[in-house]
Amino acid sequence: MGEILDQTSNVEVIAGEARVCVMDKIFDAKELHQGGRVGTTAPSIRFTSRQLEYMLLKLTELRDKYQQNTDLVVQEAVVILNNYIIQVAAEAHWEETVGNIGLGWWPY
Repeated sequence: MGEILDQTSNVEVIAGEARVCVMDKIFDAKELHQGGRVGTTAPSIRFTSRQLEYMLLKLTELRDKYQQNTDLVVQEAVVILNNYIIQVAAEAHWEETVGNIGLGWWPY
């Protein structure tokens, strides 16, 4: 991911040499991520249908932009984007179904 961000204009990233050090510090500081969470389940976050549709649009645009690139790192990013698109599309479908039958909030 860092390699892709390095090649992207208007994106500020830290030096490649520092990334491993920063990641190690983040993993050690449990309060900065899910490792410090109390309980067994992550908090539920629910996006609206409109937010999910916007996410799908942007993910698809990004995937389409790089889909023809033959660089192996870029192609791996395209595979990851396709997986995100599938996940967001499934959640959007679920959200539309729940909204259409009037269930309101439903923990999933």
